[in-house]
Amino acid sequence: MQPRDLEHFLDDVKRYEAQKKEKLTKRIEDKQAKTHEEETFKPAVDELSSQIVDMMEDRKGILTQDRLYNKGQEKLRQIAAKEA
Repeated sequence: MQPRDLEHFLDDVKRYEAQKKEKLTKRIEDKQAKTHEEETFKPAVDELSSQIVDMMEDRKGILTQDRLYNKGQEKLRQIAAKEA
């Protein structure tokens, strides 16, 4: 392999600098687009989520473990009633 001459080296340096500048410009544009996207995004609750929240209103006063225990007991009662 032959060593590079001065012109070839300078061309490589110019190409490297151009790539570096292009990457920096792209990164800046991406960051600006992301911040613009975040500024224009307006979160909203969809219909299904609001229905789920409405259904959970009756659960607010009951601890989760108690609610699940009662649900398991109801299931056992249903199974016992079917067998009887």
